[in-house]
Amino acid sequence: MFNTKIKKNVLPFIFIAGLLLLLTPVLLSLFRGSDFLLSEESYYHIRIIDQYKETGVYDTDLLLNRPIEFNFFYFLLYFLNIPNIIIINMLPVIMGLICLSLFYYLIKEFGVHEDASIFSLIFLISAPIFIYTFTSVNVESFYLICLLFSFVLFLKKSYWVIPFSGFIAFLNIAYFIVFFIVILSFSYFNNKFNKKIIWGSLITSLIVLFVNLFLFKHNPFFGFFLNNFSVSSILISLGGTKAFSSITLALFFIGIFILWKRDFKFLLISLISILILISSFFIESLRIFVILEISVFSGICVKYFISKKWNVAWLKEVILLIIICSIIFASLVFMKYETNFMSSDYVDSFRFLKTMNDDEVVFSYFANGFMIQKIAGKKTFLDSYSSAYVTYFDKKNIENELFYTRDLKELKEILKRNKISHILIDERMLNGLVWNGPEDGVLFLLSNSNSFVKVFDNDAITIYRFVGN
Repeated sequence: MFNTKIKKNVLPFIFIAGLLLLLTPVLLSLFRGSDFLLSEESYYHIRIIDQYKETGVYDTDLLLNRPIEFNFFYFLLYFLNIPNIIIINMLPVIMGLICLSLFYYLIKEFGVHEDASIFSLIFLISAPIFIYTFTSVNVESFYLICLLFSFVLFLKKSYWVIPFSGFIAFLNIAYFIVFFIVILSFSYFNNKFNKKIIWGSLITSLIVLFVNLFLFKHNPFFGFFLNNFSVSSILISLGGTKAFSSITLALFFIGIFILWKRDFKFLLISLISILILISSFFIESLRIFVILEISVFSGICVKYFISKKWNVAWLKEVILLIIICSIIFASLVFMKYETNFMSSDYVDSFRFLKTMNDDEVVFSYFANGFMIQKIAGKKTFLDSYSSAYVTYFDKKNIENELFYTRDLKELKEILKRNKISHILIDERMLNGLVWNGPEDGVLFLLSNSNSFVKVFDNDAITIYRFVGN
């Protein structure tokens, strides 16, 4: 399919294209200013990294006064004293290129055909979740590179994989489980069990987990299930960010079927791949790893389509055109969403909240929490990590009461009890995310009671202050 000369030219082009896809949203964000980041969670991670640098406190979120788990990635950035401008704009892109290099090396070592490997790279660099992970500040990118490097050590039969597997167990238990599933499957598939490495890695990892849990009180399950499953959270076409495109999911299952049909021994790999995919629906941190296996099976699928002799020649061209257009469209739509993630109207409103007293709390939709905390430096009632804490369900019930109550007395009592001084409402909340009409739920009370004063208003955001009358 690809001759040797074409392959030599295609590979550099793919890596250059990947670099451009990652750099474009990063550069656009850089020119807009330091308050314009590319994802919600970037605001959280930068705030906690700043806390590490300024106070050295690593086990407590000082703003929200809640415990946080020690994070080696934060500590590494703190220890190296890397400036935020590099952490935000350069480090994710560099890590993305490292990931591409490790991914290509591994799929070649795992025996994936050269042509299928090239197609897999193309699927990977165009995947919205890959673009998201390696243009924003997050810990999953670091976890993934460590995981891929541990696979490289395993394939090279290096005994360094034993301490490195313990490091993976220390970082994230989900990646620790995936690591052992993959190396055991590979060993079984190739009938090459290196018992010393496998047992050494397993014992080392279990010791690390035991020490973390019982001596250092580091809970490996902390934040394990941060997201509630919904179809919209896993499909990019329905608004998900760490999500997959429908076309690549379809190609993934077709690729699995092609392998399984070719040789029954691939059934185990196929079942494990599907199991990890399903697990990622509930364990969000796994999705960046899953996009790697989706890319591989999608590449195998496309290679099969191109190599196959078709009775109707034009049908093959139509199918390939649909695939190409779909992945390009998904990438462009996501990049447009990412670069427009934070408008100036939002940033202006968050900056306005800096005038609040430090002990006061802002109430808004939970997805605004990280941005308010970072830009305004103020506490929020809920954020996207609140679900990891035991108080979450109580707070969620209070949130529902605040959104939909029409009882002024009850509303005032809840606000006073939770020290909520400001209520921030954005355009998404008004357009179906929370309410459907201008006087639904608490909106009626906010507009018609002298207990609330509108203190900020622009095209996207309205802020009310609770004056307590």
